[in-house]
Amino acid sequence: MIRSIALVIACAGIIVQAAGASPTPPARPRVCLVLAGGGARGTAHIGVIKVLEELRVPIDCVAGTSIGALVGAAFATGMSASEMEAIVSGLSAETLFMDRPPRPELPIRSKIEEQRNFIGPEFGIRDGRMLASFYADDAVLQVIDRNNLTIIEEKGYGWLPEFLAGHEVQVIASLPCYSAENVNKQRGQGVFDKSISALRKLNAAGYGTKLPLHLVYNPLGPTLPGPQAKLEADYKEELGREFGIVFNKLYTITNLPIARFAAYLRHNNKLEDY
Repeated sequence: MIRSIALVIACAGIIVQAAGASPTPPARPRVCLVLAGGGARGTAHIGVIKVLEELRVPIDCVAGTSIGALVGAAFATGMSASEMEAIVSGLSAETLFMDRPPRPELPIRSKIEEQRNFIGPEFGIRDGRMLASFYADDAVLQVIDRNNLTIIEEKGYGWLPEFLAGHEVQVIASLPCYSAENVNKQRGQGVFDKSISALRKLNAAGYGTKLPLHLVYNPLGPTLPGPQAKLEADYKEELGREFGIVFNKLYTITNLPIARFAAYLRHNNKLEDY
């Protein structure tokens, strides 16, 4: 009898314990909100967050890029969708898509780079003369003047040789040939004499000896230039002997068959051969 009573009490305890125990809830899947880039999607992201808040969908993590990163960061810090919506509604399109933000909003690196002069002058003195050069981001540049020579003989430009020499500017001058006949035929009557006069003034300013003076040759008519080294030797011999002119190098160039030169070749049925 006592055993029966003990068994009934034990079973009743088990039933009471089972009835009072709370079941273990199933594990909830983690929810990650991913927001894409693209400025126009910014307000759409806020609308999505607003709906998720209304539906009480829990967000465990946020990831985003560009505008999505901005909206996601604001949400992760506790800002509600309504607060973000109020901020965005107060922005104009001009402010939202401004290419040049105010200086106080620039990062410090941009402010430092803004103050640097990437291209600027550098001055010095050598042998009692003022010298100038130009640099770009710590790299010194050599200034080159592509000169047609006759400009020096024009009224009001007589100062050019001394000015160029004073700033150590490299001069590359055009002289199609060392003979007056060929130059005048190609450039016009009297051009050769003006070119020789200009070269003498450049020599007097130190070009060809202390400063670099280079000449450029291009052939007249539908022919290719000869060997550059031989032409340079011929130029130096003829110009030195006849006019006392010195220079450093001669560059040969080839005429492209375009514009007037192409029309000339077509007129003489030499375009295909050239």
